Amino acid sequence: MVKEFLSERGIEYELRDVVNDPDALAEFLRLDTPLPPVVVYRGRWVAGYDPDRLDELLADLPA
Repeated sequence: MVKEFLSERGIEYELRDVVNDPDALAEFLRLDTPLPPVVVYRGRWVAGYDPDRLDELLADLPA
């Protein structure tokens, strides 16, 4: 759902695999977030699919 949310808005993103990429897993664990997926933007993050919080997080992206 998060991928669709970002794609529908034309937002480019990098998909990172916490199962097969040790660096991605380490970053995920550092965030101490309860669950994937996690969207990280400018040092802030949203865990799970939360459209309202994602809109707030990404509000300053150019239209």
